[in-house]
Amino acid sequence: MNGEFIPVSIKKKDGLFSENSSVISAQNMDSLKAFVYKSVVDMAESIYDGNIEALPLVNGSDMPCTFCDFGDICGNGDGSVCRGTDLEKQTEADRILGKEKSKDKGKGKSK
Repeated sequence: MNGEFIPVSIKKKDGLFSENSSVISAQNMDSLKAFVYKSVVDMAESIYDGNIEALPLVNGSDMPCTFCDFGDICGNGDGSVCRGTDLEKQTEADRILGKEKSKDKGKGKSK
């Protein structure tokens, strides 16, 4: 059986996920839920504390302000104030999802 929306397949022989399936363990799913919950709570508390500045996330060369219709409202329409990826949070998310950088290969590829 193959997934229609996600890359997953179940082996007919034993009913387990195939090696090519993109899944995480139940334990990692619990960790991911806790990570997302904490992130949402942190964001809500930040908004409640009045931190509502427009700080779009720049990922690579993509500038989100070029796609946004609210530049005149936020005061950052030219995208002069932006933020980058929080590497600590990205590393934690990658660890939970099993995407740690391999130190053995030395080429920076994911496992």
